[in-house]
Amino acid sequence: MRELTSPIRPSSGTAHRGFFNASPVPFLLLGPNGIIREANAAAHTLIGHHGVLLGAPLVTMMIETDRPAVAAVIADASAGIDAETDATVRGLGRSPAVPVAVAAASFVADGQTFLAVTMVDRSAEVDAVRDLRASEQQYRTLFMRAPIPLREEDFVAVGEWMGDLRARGITDFERHLNEHPDEVLRAIRLIRTKRVNPALVELLQAESANAVIEGGFSDAELTPEVIATFRDQFRAIWAGDSSYESEFTGATVHGEPFRCRLHWTVQRVNGVPDLSRVIASIFDVTAIRAAEDDLRALIAEKDRFIATISHELRTPLAAVVGLSHELDDRWDDFADDEIRSFIELISNQSGFLSALVEDLLLVAKLEMGDIPVMTERVDLLRVVDGAIDDVARSDIELREVLIRGSRQYAVGDSGRIRQILRNLLANAAKYGGPNVRVEVVEGAWAMVLVVDDGDGIPVEHREAAFHPYERGDAPHSIGSLGLGLAISRQLAHAMGGDLSYTYDSGESTFALTLPPAV
Repeated sequence: MRELTSPIRPSSGTAHRGFFNASPVPFLLLGPNGIIREANAAAHTLIGHHGVLLGAPLVTMMIETDRPAVAAVIADASAGIDAETDATVRGLGRSPAVPVAVAAASFVADGQTFLAVTMVDRSAEVDAVRDLRASEQQYRTLFMRAPIPLREEDFVAVGEWMGDLRARGITDFERHLNEHPDEVLRAIRLIRTKRVNPALVELLQAESANAVIEGGFSDAELTPEVIATFRDQFRAIWAGDSSYESEFTGATVHGEPFRCRLHWTVQRVNGVPDLSRVIASIFDVTAIRAAEDDLRALIAEKDRFIATISHELRTPLAAVVGLSHELDDRWDDFADDEIRSFIELISNQSGFLSALVEDLLLVAKLEMGDIPVMTERVDLLRVVDGAIDDVARSDIELREVLIRGSRQYAVGDSGRIRQILRNLLANAAKYGGPNVRVEVVEGAWAMVLVVDDGDGIPVEHREAAFHPYERGDAPHSIGSLGLGLAISRQLAHAMGGDLSYTYDSGESTFALTLPPAV
């Protein structure tokens, strides 16, 4: 308890009275029992009802839950102990209630003990805290629900490491890292992960968010490329940059690679980077880069296709056009057998062109699913004979074909089956060995095998051989459109069957399987 050398009487003294009433801070004077004796204008304004305060206990001005804390402050002040607490003033009907900081101290005047109480309006502070909490909650919600993998990291220890380097007189950060490459990995271990969202957990294939946070950066994640990216990040922080971007191949916690693009930002507080909250976003661009690679391959394929088809069309066209001009200009100069030979060549080359155009149109229709197939009972041996005759009548040199097997019936389109076998026989004649045979096999499926003893398709090209514009012997050579196998497999699928390739014991085997006719 304080004894004033010049006792202040609350009800007297012009100077003190003026200060008391004019102060913007709400002042109250209480008796020892906590009864309000005096209140200035600011206190009346804060609480809201003039003339009601005097003679009322201070604790009754507070909301019910805060009255014990205010009573304790009054008791401490009465015992000579300065005390304060946070409370909320009811406002005597005023809405909303007002949060205040209540402070009390005792003094003696004219032999009497008084309590001086101040109440500071904390509305702005409370609103700011509430807004801050709402903002933080909104940030947490956005962070956790973001579809982009996010990582909140604490680089404070990294900043302290850099501060230590500067204190030691290091000015060339790049040179220091070159001379001490092990420090990059040590600095990475200084980074503390504060928060990760579910999208990042899924990207890293981790068990949980806690596993990522507590485990830090796993050895599997820290590939040489990732370490190099961290080194660039440290260089950016050293230079005072607020953001950083890079693209690199990351790794999951299991070491599985993925292509990603990293972007992180550092907030600035009063112009100084706040390294306690570095937000890193990691875009998984694996699919995008794969699509770009496919697009580049498609463009290259288109260029190769144009070159190939130009070559394939030019040769027979040159024969048709050249021989036609010769016959038109010099008909009388040629004997009948020569004219017949020219016309036969023109017919053959025109047939080749027609078949080529037909194949191109057929591929387009197959890709659009716009090719109808008939469903009928097909005698496979009979269709084999027809396909062999077709190839023999073409300009393809086909040696004698050995036919094996008994009569077998399938369900399908006889014309399409004949087309498939014609393509397979032509393929064997062009790229296979000297011995070709066809086998009709009985079993759960109706099956026709076309076998030759050539070198076969290289293992790495076997599946590509069934893609349009690919050739099994040399996928990037000019000289064939590579449509035959692609068309044949798609036709087989359209009839409910399949076309496959195997190479065993020096023999290539194309197996056409179809639903059997019961």
